[in-house]
Amino acid sequence: MSAYDPAKFGSLCTQRTVMETGQVMQTTFTRLMLKHAAERPLAPALREKEYGIWQTITWSDLAKLVQSMACGLHQAGLQRGEHLIVVGSNRPRLYATMLAAQSLGAIPVPLYQDAAAAECVFPITNAEVRFAVVEDQEQVDKMLEVREQCPQLTHIFYDNPVVCANTPKTVSVHWKS
Repeated sequence: MSAYDPAKFGSLCTQRTVMETGQVMQTTFTRLMLKHAAERPLAPALREKEYGIWQTITWSDLAKLVQSMACGLHQAGLQRGEHLIVVGSNRPRLYATMLAAQSLGAIPVPLYQDAAAAECVFPITNAEVRFAVVEDQEQVDKMLEVREQCPQLTHIFYDNPVVCANTPKTVSVHWKS
């Protein structure tokens, strides 16, 4: 496996980030990830237990996953400064989603996976969220349940391919790299 080339990620992650105070941030989580991917591409970045066996995601693989997700979110219309909710268990793909949003200048807003659908309404409406990245059918169902109260929520991406066939295609897209 070759080293990850941050230049392929385009200018999205290398843009200067200016804080509200006018100060320029010297680094971001996305920049740190790209630095690790360039300097130690095969070193473990994240680990996850699957079927009782630890699976390793290297820095290079993480950078590629983040790039793929950032491209998909950008193509779907996620804009700098917008909020995106992330709902699911503590998994590498959802952390990659947060990095992808940050690389576009968007703001990830993680919500508790065990929150009731009604508890998701305030953060979605308050932050004017159009995008949700969720883990599985349970989370998709929550988002669909609150759609009437949150009409601005137009994009629901889900990670787990085991999602029922009657999920509306207009609001849900399966996300698997």
